Amino acid sequence: MFSKTCIRNKIIGIILFLIVTNIIGIYLICITMENNEIIAKGKKFSPLTYDYFMGMELTGDMRNSFLLNRDYPVIVGDSNIATSLQIIRKLHQRLVLLFIISGAIGIGIALYVSRSISKPILKIAHSYKNGDNLINDHQISGCKELDLLAKSFTKMQRDLLEQEEERSRQESVELTKTLAAAIAHEIKNPINTIGLTMDYIETNLSPNDSKKRYEFYKLFENMKKELARINKIVEGFLRLTVPDRFEFKETNVNEIIKEVGSELEPSLVKNNISMKMELDDDVNPILADEEKLKIVFSNLIINAIEAMPRGGEITIKTSNIDHRRIRVDVVDNGIGIEKDEMSKIFKPYYTTKKQGFGLGLPLILSIVQKHDGRLTVNSKKGNGTTFSILFPVSDNVVNS
Repeated sequence: MFSKTCIRNKIIGIILFLIVTNIIGIYLICITMENNEIIAKGKKFSPLTYDYFMGMELTGDMRNSFLLNRDYPVIVGDSNIATSLQIIRKLHQRLVLLFIISGAIGIGIALYVSRSISKPILKIAHSYKNGDNLINDHQISGCKELDLLAKSFTKMQRDLLEQEEERSRQESVELTKTLAAAIAHEIKNPINTIGLTMDYIETNLSPNDSKKRYEFYKLFENMKKELARINKIVEGFLRLTVPDRFEFKETNVNEIIKEVGSELEPSLVKNNISMKMELDDDVNPILADEEKLKIVFSNLIINAIEAMPRGGEITIKTSNIDHRRIRVDVVDNGIGIEKDEMSKIFKPYYTTKKQGFGLGLPLILSIVQKHDGRLTVNSKKGNGTTFSILFPVSDNVVNS
């Protein structure tokens, strides 16, 4: 029970214990010595008789008489002094003994309390030194101060880990941009040349034999698909190398979503996917770069299409959270994302798809952050995925 009290109460308890112990000890010492003194006096002095007062009668001007006891002239004074000194010595000895005992008890309790305080703190320190995972909150003996310390420590470590992950991600993005700049410029022109050459061969040099012509066109279609895939990867690199120039203006996200949905309608039909839009007509406008938001929503919809190879449904919702924020949800009922992959999907080059280069989501996250927004993902393997974006509302709306 004592170990679960707070540090302040432990200290106050020790002080009160020592004070009460000393007061009780002093009181008991005084009572004991007073009783002993009374007993000693009763044994030492015999009852007074009339003979003790026989002596000389002195008469003064005031006609007062004094009886002088010539047999015991110093009994009162000397005996009282001796007894008083003896009492003081005994009192001193007993007080010293009391303070020694109470001090020893106080030191013992203080050592116990200090150990109960330092042990959990040392446990946290050793865990951190050994690199243990302390993301789970610590509970330390029910002591409020130490529980608060443990929770603060856990929050600090979680913040440090998040900062380290963000720093690592930023370094990866910068490295990606550097590599992308070199690769994209070296590959883009040869790809264009290959594409033009293939178009010329297909148009002017196709075989006359029908059987060979069929094989010819079949091979050309495969080559075109692979060339388109390479070109898509290069365009992804180029998007990362584009300077971060944003032209912000007051924008209605509903209009951008409708435009992107219209552009991707052929892909939706081809993959047997329907799109449902639940757009709030009263959604507040935001300050945004429209072209950058088109990249965000088109990439999210394309990811949803690729997550549903057998068809399905995509739902896009917009709503006002409050007068300062709006929310956009892109929901699919596709294959979902594994739990251990959730923290990796925003890292450059990481992908869960057989095709792709892992550049889409890092680009989306970068654009959302440039808009002072927040991107989150909620998914369960086999039950689809929901990407949610929070955007701040335009200042003109907030201040109105």
